[in-house]
Amino acid sequence: FEGGKLNIVGITLDQSNPLVNQRIMDTKSNPIFDDIRIIAILRDQTTIIPRGSTIIRNNDHVFFISNKKNTQTIMEVLGQEKHSIKNVMIIGGDDMALTTALRLEDHFRVTLINKDKERCKWLAENLKNSLVINGDYKNVELLIEEGLEQMDAFLALTESSETNIIASLTAKNHGVYKTIAHVDTREYIHISHSIGVDSLINKKLVAANEISRYLKKGTVEAVSGIYGVDAEFIQYSVCKNNRLVKNPLRELHFPDTAIVAGVIRGDQVFIPDGDFQLNLNDKAIVLALPEAKNTLEKLFH
Repeated sequence: FEGGKLNIVGITLDQSNPLVNQRIMDTKSNPIFDDIRIIAILRDQTTIIPRGSTIIRNNDHVFFISNKKNTQTIMEVLGQEKHSIKNVMIIGGDDMALTTALRLEDHFRVTLINKDKERCKWLAENLKNSLVINGDYKNVELLIEEGLEQMDAFLALTESSETNIIASLTAKNHGVYKTIAHVDTREYIHISHSIGVDSLINKKLVAANEISRYLKKGTVEAVSGIYGVDAEFIQYSVCKNNRLVKNPLRELHFPDTAIVAGVIRGDQVFIPDGDFQLNLNDKAIVLALPEAKNTLEKLFH
């Protein structure tokens, strides 16, 4: 949000993680969590907006919000190693694959694999710094020959959702750090974290987020979702001198299915608690389940 002033990090926790079996309120004794907050939990395809009494369980996919400075702190607290991305492999050859390669090739070493020979010639003519390989991306031996096991990221952008998921899982099994698969099937979104693919991208949902921004009441500046999570982020601008700016958050009767995840005030960034009070012109980033939206529209209208 706002060019990285606030960031969302989602991590699946296993039994060895120190947060497992803790209540949310127990984490607040650690000063690190003054500027980091748990805002959502995905558990068995169910989205939970956590409260103080919520207990973190094994295999929960937990989402944190933090300012830019503390994003790396989250990874350190949870024992996650930082991994820099240098080598990227893309499979596919349509406009999405081309556009992605064009955006990445000046910053990473990009290898693009496509099975259509004539398309590969065209791609090679339009990409300046990417290596274009003609071959069957379903052939694992070919992918290994072209450096799969040395890749830091693998992007599966073919027209087949199933191919993208299977290829991403194959890449993960060969030690690739980050895998991203494009899928057209909504049913797959909810199982992304449980099947082992790091990120599933659905272009229809991306477009829907942009469209819904213009249909919402209240001063909405942005709408975005987390893939696999039923809740969505709505960035409101506080533009009226009403009860929003006259009472702390705990007195505003926010629905239990929504949470003010962060507030941006000029150059300042806040991870608010119940005592926090909004000011005029603040940008409030709210994470909400569908049933909370009518209440939020009335609050921010």
